Amino acid sequence: MNVSKLLRDSKLRVSNNTLNASSDVSLKTVDHLLRSLCSGHSDVSEEDSCSMKEVAQFVKEIAATHLNVRYILIAHICGLPHSLQLLFLEILPSILSISITASLIEEVVSQLKKMLENDNTLLLPIIGVMVDIPLPSHITSELAQLAENALSIVEEADLPLLFRTLIRSLGQ
Repeated sequence: MNVSKLLRDSKLRVSNNTLNASSDVSLKTVDHLLRSLCSGHSDVSEEDSCSMKEVAQFVKEIAATHLNVRYILIAHICGLPHSLQLLFLEILPSILSISITASLIEEVVSQLKKMLENDNTLLLPIIGVMVDIPLPSHITSELAQLAENALSIVEEADLPLLFRTLIRSLGQ
């Protein structure tokens, strides 16, 4: 997969339509980019790893001005290559920090649970996302349970994240 070319084409498509201020073009471009990355390309070459960071940054920049990008990302995040899932988990709290609704939180948590079912190595990044977004009390208890279960399997360096999660859930 040539991630660099895909990203370059996406950036060009958005910049060519900046004068028209067409959010529809930006949304369709991000959707096309994520669909292309989901389409059975689970292996990412070494040369594509830098481009993956650029893809995450590109989506983050578009999301800053086009809030609907969040919905597109959430719809595709489970199908992305593992390395890109990790990158999007890192930026997800900042994308969700603006005007988040209860229904969006529910959808995000649902997708995160799906991701965890498919790949338990994502446990700590998913806990990290859930700590950083405003969760309703019924989900906070699920987060506490996740963190408690993770205590027995994580490395010592990851314990501060789990303790922070458990303490936060006690205050809810």
